[in-house]
Amino acid sequence: MKMTAMMLHGGGVVESPRPRRRPKRSLITALGILSGEVLTCVEHHGTVTLRELKRMVGETTPMVMMAVGALVRQGLVRATDWGGQVVISACSAVA
Repeated sequence: MKMTAMMLHGGGVVESPRPRRRPKRSLITALGILSGEVLTCVEHHGTVTLRELKRMVGETTPMVMMAVGALVRQGLVRATDWGGQVVISACSAVA
């Protein structure tokens, strides 16, 4: 059963509609935007660590890792383990 606010109106009780909430941005949209920011950072700065990338884009580690994973699957960046740190670099374009 829906919960709605009740109001007294002219001697009777009427239901008032729930206040509208601003729609949340979907995770897919957020990841798409973040992936673009990550790709831009990697292309501009060259090879960066995950920690540096996280600081540059100002997002949480899980979100940055998901964005990097999406870019790796698309073949746009490469992520490697180098001395215990994750290093992200742009893949060279194949002509």
